[in-house]
Amino acid sequence: MYNTGDIGARFRWDETSFSPDFSISPVEGYVATGMHVDFTITFHPAQHNRDVRYDNLICDIEDGTQLYLTLTGACIPATPTKEVLNFVCSVRSKETRSLTLHNKTGTLWTLVPVIEGEYFSGAEQLVVEPGQHRQYEVTYQLSP
Repeated sequence: MYNTGDIGARFRWDETSFSPDFSISPVEGYVATGMHVDFTITFHPAQHNRDVRYDNLICDIEDGTQLYLTLTGACIPATPTKEVLNFVCSVRSKETRSLTLHNKTGTLWTLVPVIEGEYFSGAEQLVVEPGQHRQYEVTYQLSP
């Protein structure tokens, strides 16, 4: 948001209107004359939907004006990986295996892996840059 006016102004987004699929930060603040504020909008869909659209999200400005924002997103089911990881380890020890994730798209991926089984663990989030690949480590540890 750019302030091209002669005086600074406070702003506030109606953050409830972003739920449940989007969030914005900062929700409120102040933008001085000639300055700007960068907003971070996060898309975190609760379910698969190829057409998520939020129209006319409102930002109230101190002088009574309102700015409007439209957000769109798409969430499709992930194609399950066909790679099998086999774990073999001694009692009270752990073993870690890696799988490679290839991002062949031009879009940054922020992945939230779902790991099932109480003895398996891995990072809660993984970021894969466009056109790159990243290793994701899964650890098996049987609790004593």
